[in-house]
Amino acid sequence: MDDERLAKARVLIERGREAEKRTDFRTALTHYEEALPLLEAAPPGELRADLLRWRGNAYLQIGRTSEAEGSYRSSLAAAKELSYAAGWAHVLNCLGAVAQRLGSPGRAEELYREAALRALQAGEDELLGMVEHNLGILANIRGDFDAALDRYRVSLAAFERCGNEVQISNVLNGMGMLYTDLERFQEAEEVFARALTLARARGDLMVEGVIEGNRAEIYLLMQRWAEAEASCARSMVIAEQRKDPLRCAEALRVWACLAQARKNYEQAGRALEEARSFAREAKDALLLAEVLRAMGELSRESGDLARAREVWGQARDGFSAVGARRDVGDVDARLASLAA
Repeated sequence: MDDERLAKARVLIERGREAEKRTDFRTALTHYEEALPLLEAAPPGELRADLLRWRGNAYLQIGRTSEAEGSYRSSLAAAKELSYAAGWAHVLNCLGAVAQRLGSPGRAEELYREAALRALQAGEDELLGMVEHNLGILANIRGDFDAALDRYRVSLAAFERCGNEVQISNVLNGMGMLYTDLERFQEAEEVFARALTLARARGDLMVEGVIEGNRAEIYLLMQRWAEAEASCARSMVIAEQRKDPLRCAEALRVWACLAQARKNYEQAGRALEEARSFAREAKDALLLAEVLRAMGELSRESGDLARAREVWGQARDGFSAVGARRDVGDVDARLASLAA
């Protein structure tokens, strides 16, 4: 390969990696797309396999799930061709995240476990922490809270040992969501506060927005309306600023719950319709089911029981597909209440 082309590709990749650290994934994607043709003429190498994976990560973070999967599969093919153990392990973990988002939890778990095995073989300790975090998320979705908490703690310890503050924030966010599910609100607030402090200190807007959205949910459950509104508004501003369909959907779902609590059903309905559109765009099966559940509750409260039954049925199908047993039970109870 021409040394000048390789040098230019490396500069672009470095700029992309720096943009990723700032969670500016659109800029990162631009740099990666520019770098890739510069590597195409060369024989397959580890840098190209990594670049395809990093490009997939950028796609995934901005909600372009199909493009992410395609880039990951190209990376996997390159890693296999090279017998590149670390790259192979990393991209299996990434493909697991895609399968999870698309609503295939069994396939996601298979990919995560294979990634963990290959990470051990490659000596990739930090990747093991990522896989444990992802397996914790799956356990949380399935309602196996003890297993989820154990995996989160193992993952958190691994990231604390290597000083990876981005991943520490992500795991703390997962723990906060788990404590929220368990209605252990004080512990949830504490871990969210720690995660938020880390995110703000490094200027990580994406993680800040995610955590603010989850904090808003706690405040909603505790009926601390002013704090819920402030956190939700901050989450929405960040999502819109970053043009992030996934986080826009999450923020709009919580915003709709706030509007519903104030009996502003029209505003709540508009927010949920928009949230559903964003969730479909991002191809996030779990989030779409959560939005549908909220739509059913809004229909029930506003007196449209036929509509509530319809969308709750769709929500139940969605939760069942992703293995969210606890949520299936919750929707079943809601449907039974309509028949009572």
